[in-house]
Amino acid sequence: MKVCMVHNAYGRPSGEELMVERIVALLRDAGHEVRAFSRESAAIVGLGDKLNAFVRGFHGGPAIADFARLLDEFEPDLVQVQNVYPLISPVVCRVAAERGIPVVMRCANYRLICPTGLHISHGQQCEACIGGREYHCVLKNCEENLAKSVGYAARNWWARASGAFTRHVSVYVTQTEFQRRQLARGGVPIERMVVIPNMVDPVAERVDHQGPGEFVLYVGRVSREKGVDVLIEAARRLPLVPFVVAGDFTAARQIQESAPKNVRFCGHVSGSALDDLYCRARIVVVPSVCYEGFPSVLIEAMLRTKPVIASRIGGLPEVVREGATGHLFTPRGSAELAEKISWLWGRPEECAELGRTGREVARHEYSRDVYYVRLMAAYEQAVATAIHKR
Repeated sequence: MKVCMVHNAYGRPSGEELMVERIVALLRDAGHEVRAFSRESAAIVGLGDKLNAFVRGFHGGPAIADFARLLDEFEPDLVQVQNVYPLISPVVCRVAAERGIPVVMRCANYRLICPTGLHISHGQQCEACIGGREYHCVLKNCEENLAKSVGYAARNWWARASGAFTRHVSVYVTQTEFQRRQLARGGVPIERMVVIPNMVDPVAERVDHQGPGEFVLYVGRVSREKGVDVLIEAARRLPLVPFVVAGDFTAARQIQESAPKNVRFCGHVSGSALDDLYCRARIVVVPSVCYEGFPSVLIEAMLRTKPVIASRIGGLPEVVREGATGHLFTPRGSAELAEKISWLWGRPEECAELGRTGREVARHEYSRDVYYVRLMAAYEQAVATAIHKR
């Protein structure tokens, strides 16, 4: 099969970029031919670039002409779309559909029904825009930058009102059942959605796991919606327990500056250095206060035999099994989180047992092989849908 992968990369490292790379590698390893059509948000540097990006979010500009040429030259059997904002545009879905090429869209967040993609406004959970009420993003200034809030709301309104996605996408891939139901609430056709959870990094299969672990680990972007401030407050209650935060904190210096001495910030970590942190951790925490898509850290930790403590929010409880692979706590409940950490920290044998169960779950439910079977089923559904439309 020939697949065209469409993705507008973000301006900083993210789990979404990582999954795009893994999917491309998975397809190529299975013998499929993959061409990437990409743009980089990091290229947007000045006011002129920002205005141009806003306009392109509607019609795509030169990107659409480039995409059309790629389709005509490559003649793919299927187009998979990841992120189209701000430099590509939803118009790519129509361009593919006009050529009879089925489109599969992988939904890494909630952007189809929420302009910011996170259901978060000023650090609080928010669902005000669901059902075609994008104007709330402007009224509440959800981006804390009025120009950005207006821009995000406008492009979401246009995409919904024009049917840019709903008319031309054959299959939507969500990462959890919760996300599937949430998108359906916002008008995405539920019969065209399939759930495909993320896959683990096969490199972790070769990791040797020794010792009880030295610290509590957080991996991810350092920001309010990720609940890092909740983790910091829990750490303050546990001065004898060491914490390590691995993630870019340049946009949240105040969180770093307010942290107690038992919290160490590593900045963005990847590759073998990140793998080393996973191996040396005793517990991994995912304290999100937003509806996550599917944080890869959950299954990466499980594969490395680490118990996970996560917020009881969105799709996280579908991955972390209470008492079997880890524990759940009430979102923003720093005291409850501290209690869960303290209880597990003092029971390394319990951590090991949860970790062993987690590893088996990760290997059987989130492997590359399982992901490939699920992805091929989605592709087959999309192809069948496209043929039926003809």
